[in-house]
Parts: sequence; C-alpha cells; structure tokens
Amino acid sequence: EIVVDEMFRLEYTIGLVNDTDLPVRVQACLSFRHFLDYDLVIESITPVLPVILEKFFQVMNDFESDDLVSTLEIIVHKFSSAIPPISYALCHKLVEIFFQTSLEEETGCLAATELLRTIQSALNSLKSQPEFYPLVESALFPLLVKTIDQEYYEFFVDVLQIIETISMNSTISANMWHLFRLLYNSTQSWASEYLPNVLSIMKNYIVNDAEGFLDSRQQYLQIILHLCAQVLNDPTEVDLRVVKRVSRTFEILFHYCRESKLLGDMLPHIIQLVIKRLFSIDDENTPRALLTIIANSLYYDVRKTLLVLQKFECVEKVYKIWVECVIRGFKSKRDKKIFILGLSSIYNLPFSTLPEFLQTNFQKIFQIILKLNMDTILQREEVEENENENENEDDVEIDEEVEQEDAEDQYEEISRNHLRKRIKVLPLYDVVRKKSLKIDAINEIAYFIQSFQSGFNRENSAYQQGLLHLGQEDKQRFHNLEEQLKSSQEFNSRH
Repeated sequence: EIVVDEMFRLEYTIGLVNDTDLPVRVQACLSFRHFLDYDLVIESITPVLPVILEKFFQVMNDFESDDLVSTLEIIVHKFSSAIPPISYALCHKLVEIFFQTSLEEETGCLAATELLRTIQSALNSLKSQPEFYPLVESALFPLLVKTIDQEYYEFFVDVLQIIETISMNSTISANMWHLFRLLYNSTQSWASEYLPNVLSIMKNYIVNDAEGFLDSRQQYLQIILHLCAQVLNDPTEVDLRVVKRVSRTFEILFHYCRESKLLGDMLPHIIQLVIKRLFSIDDENTPRALLTIIANSLYYDVRKTLLVLQKFECVEKVYKIWVECVIRGFKSKRDKKIFILGLSSIYNLPFSTLPEFLQTNFQKIFQIILKLNMDTILQREEVEENENENENEDDVEIDEEVEQEDAEDQYEEISRNHLRKRIKVLPLYDVVRKKSLKIDAINEIAYFIQSFQSGFNRENSAYQQGLLHLGQEDKQRFHNLEEQLKSSQEFNSRH
C-alpha cells in the first residue's frame, strides 16, 4: 500500500515539473529524492530518467539552489546503472552549469563543488562500461583544462579526483597528456602541496600508456623523476604517506618501463636520491618505504643497481638497514613481495660478480629471503582461514592493504578536508583501483625458487660453498617451498 501511494505521488510530481510556476517546478524537482527508497519506484523512474534530468537542468538554469544540485547528485548515484548511455549529455550539461555557478560570489562555491561531485558520481557509474569514458572525457575536457588554474584553487581536489578516475579507467588521449603537463606546472607554482596527489594520477598514465609515457620527445619520464626528487630532497617532508607515494611511483616505473634505456641511464641518479634520504632519517618506518625503491631497482636491473651501490660504497650499510626492517617484520604483503623479488634477483648474476660483502653474507641473504617466503605463506593461510570464517573478510583485507601499504585513499581524504575546512560537503566516493598491475601477476615464491635453482645449476660449487653452514631446518623449509610450488604448478596445468 505504501509503494502504491508513492507511485501515485511520483506520477503527480512528474506532472508538476512542467508547471508554469517556477517555485512549483523547483519543489517538484527537490521531491524526487524522497522516492528513492523503493525499488519499484526506481524501476518506474528509470525509463523516463533522461526526461527528468532535462527538467532538472531547465529548472537549474532558472533558479540556483544548492539543494537542487545535491538532489541531482543523489539521483545520479542512485541510478548509476542507467547513467552510461546518457553520460555524455549529462556531463556536458553539468560543465555548462558549473561555469555559470562558480561565478557566483556568495553561494557559487558550494554549488559548484556539488556539481563536480555529481560528475564524479557519473564517472563512477561508467566502471562497468568503460567504453563510455573517452566520450565523457571529451565533454569534461573544457572544464578540466580551465580549472587546473589558481583561480579555481578551491575546486582543485575535486578536479584531481575526476582526472584520476578517467586516467585510471580509460586510454590516455592527447587531451589527457595535455592535462599531464598542466598538472606538473601547477605543482611547480601554486599547487605544490598537492604534488603527492598529482604523482598518484601520473602513475595511471604509465600503466595505461607506457609507450606514450616513454616518448623521448615529450620528457614525461624526466617530469616524474623531477617530482619524486623534489620529495626525496626535501628534508622537511617527513610524512610517511608521501614517501610511500613516491615509492609506489618508482615501482610502477620499474615494472612498466623495463625496456626503457632512458630509465636505465637514470638509475644511478635514482639510487643516489634514495640512499641520500635513507641515510639522513632516524625513524623506523620510512626506511622500509625507501628500500622498496632499491628492491624494485634490483628486480629491474640487478647488475647496474649493485654497481651503483658499490660506487657509493654503501652495500653493507643498505644491507644492515634491510635486515633491521626484516627483523621488525612486515604487515604489508606488497612490501614483502617487493623485498623477495629484489633480493632474489642477485641469483641472476654470476656469483663472482657479486659485491664481496654479499658473497660473504650469501647464506644470511638466503635465510632472509626464505624467512620472507615462509611469512608470506603463513599470511596467505591466515587470510584463507579467515575467509572461511567470514565471507566479508575480503573487504577487511583491502582496507588493511590500503592502510598499511600507502594509505592513498586516506591521504587524499586528508587533502580534501584541508581544502574544504569551510565548506559543507557530502562524503566522497573513493577512487578504487580494480585493474591489476603487472606486479600482481608475479609469483614471488616461484621467482625466488627458479632464480636460486638457475644459479645453483649454473655455479654448483660456489653456491654449495656459500651455503656451507646452512642448517638442516632451513634446507627442509626450502625443500617444502619447492614441493609446494611443484604441486601448485601441477594443479594449474590440470585446470
């Protein structure tokens, strides 16, 4: 009976949006938010949604109201599955209204912010149909290119979130590369505090268009390295989340630009930046973030990385800091994985070419990698056990990863709050990466075993001498790893 009453009121309200009196039309539009608690009502609205939105825009042209904009955002969010086919027209109109609204001195800022959030809601609705992103991007480009400017500073965080969503879910167009340069220029002048946010966006450019990123004529690689250097060279930048953002940027570079000679040529400069910062800090957590850069560098080019560390005479010092990190333990699975990949890469070099210190500590390094692998297996078993007990454990695990790896969502939320201290806004819809990265496809345990076995078969006597005093317990652990990998490979081949 309640639903029937609501259906009747809905039909009556739809009729009122065509009323001759503006106040009636405004109130009718505002009333739509009250019908969205009933699935049957939503199903009835969906076929006529484009008409309702058009009426909304007409009313918004005649009457400025923050409540109208917030109601529109709720509708867009509630009808996300119906938005993709009309997303271009919707965003095109929202851009028009944004520029009209943002010019208002008193109420324009809040309403314009709500409009940007409505655009973000529309973009979120496209994730199941990403083919619409390029079309919507073309509608939003005039807004994006104009708002990356100090004049629109109060909207910058929302604009960054929109760009991040597009760059994460779509191919990188010429227009998006134009925004890349504008974002860089902004960090060098009026938006320096948002450099970490900009780095997060630029990683998406590498992931989705590595070839375009490495175009030597454009110097995009040099731009990103310059931004990372700005953070690492700044002794006042002590925020661990910012350092982790830089670390993750280098991870993306090393995994997506493995064939880049230019990146290889810049490797000595990168390592010098890292070790300079590494040896100048005294807290417990930042070294781990910096060492993940060296670990990724070892995986990228172990020979050149070790040569650079030898040149700066810091192999032993880096090793000791690395051991301290391992002793303290890892909560982040990703950090653990990166450390395993980096250390295991030494087995890809002839034993005699390793730095003397690594030859002397060959057994200890093997035991460190073995420990990290055993910890990884134990952590996986604990997750599987928890998943069997709680079907919602996946969500918990994602939250922990975000918090422990680089806290990117939290950092962005802090930045938004800093910018909007005086503005009342609705909760943001987080930008969440669902696309797998290259490192996600690497089995670190398999990489360790295969790299070690290859080196052992290549230089049997050197390896036996290097592991001469290895205990029976560690030998058994390694054997168990081999058997587990073998069983896993056999299972995968059968299925």
